[in-house]
Amino acid sequence: ERIPFQIEAASCSSGSSTSSIGADAQRRHVVMLSAVAACLVVLVIVVLLHSQWSRTDLETELPELAHANFNDLWGIHDLLLAGYAGVFMVPSSAGLTEVKSAALEFARLLPALHPHEDCRQRLAATLGATPGSPAAKVPTEAQLIQAASDSWECLPARFSANDFDHPFLPEVLGNVEAEFEARMPHV
Repeated sequence: ERIPFQIEAASCSSGSSTSSIGADAQRRHVVMLSAVAACLVVLVIVVLLHSQWSRTDLETELPELAHANFNDLWGIHDLLLAGYAGVFMVPSSAGLTEVKSAALEFARLLPALHPHEDCRQRLAATLGATPGSPAAKVPTEAQLIQAASDSWECLPARFSANDFDHPFLPEVLGNVEAEFEARMPHV
């Protein structure tokens, strides 16, 4: 019994094994085309569902978002700083490098992604970007720190460190004990 996609050695001594190989190749080709067609069908269904969902009233579909407001985005500050610090990561590890890189990339994208116009403008100014577009270059550590500060100050509540108990501040970067103390701040 043959296993699909298994390549078998064939003897060239008879014409029947050559035609068998040709038939196997045709079957594999049909199976691959069927798999591609199935993926395309799934993609079309996902696109149709997404377009239908995006036209629905979010307050009806997701009632938990009915009372959300821009001030709920205060956590972006900590995503930037704690991500850049690599809290709980092994020092000098590949994982730490990846997490730091992701925090910098998140900061670079914020002028385009942030849902609050004031924040997009302020973050764009800090990162040398155009509001609504990502920054062209990966930010420096200083720019990331300023973007974290901007991500509090640009919100309608104009948050500062005084609004939180145990906030994660730039001063704790690199100090493992202080980073641990700054976990789970509350407004």
